[in-house]
Amino acid sequence: MEVVGRARGRGEIFRRGVGLGFDAAAVQYDQVTDIGADNDLGHILLLPVMLPHPRERLIPVYAASLLFPEEDGVSLANELEVWEGDLSRPAAYMAAPFGRNDADRYFAIYIPGEAMEPRFKAGERVILDRIKPASIQTDVLVQLRDDTGRSLWTIGKLSARDRNLISLTQYRDKVTASIHRSKIRHIFPIIGMIDDDR
Repeated sequence: MEVVGRARGRGEIFRRGVGLGFDAAAVQYDQVTDIGADNDLGHILLLPVMLPHPRERLIPVYAASLLFPEEDGVSLANELEVWEGDLSRPAAYMAAPFGRNDADRYFAIYIPGEAMEPRFKAGERVILDRIKPASIQTDVLVQLRDDTGRSLWTIGKLSARDRNLISLTQYRDKVTASIHRSKIRHIFPIIGMIDDDR
């Protein structure tokens, strides 16, 4: 186990291996304070902070950015809000909410735009399911196919679906657009939302 501490007398950071009977993977020593004389390192007091155990599954959180229709050349961006985001590289990890602790199944993404207001706002995280099929009239995140190799996304309420097309509705501007199946890579249902401001 590695302990990081500060000696009050010298103000220097030190690292030292100790064994105190704790599960090393479950405890982080947030601070080590000198409670002895003002000497090299003196006596130390360990202040453990319990962290989630690594075996407690975390789910990945991804970031995306808005594409603007006059700049990106994506035809769909003239109708719907389109994002670009790389889902092969998480921006962060978070404790799985709502008991959804299967990191291979669930993931989260930060909403980068306002198209789904008032239901979802920019900066909120939505939780998505990689396995569950999306139902009509549910909110979904759609991964688009792009000839240039970019990872493009759009979001909306799945208002209709047939063998060739889906229709998505974005709330703010009440825009509905159809997307051909040849332009769709995946459809992920949104199963929850986390508002960090509440």
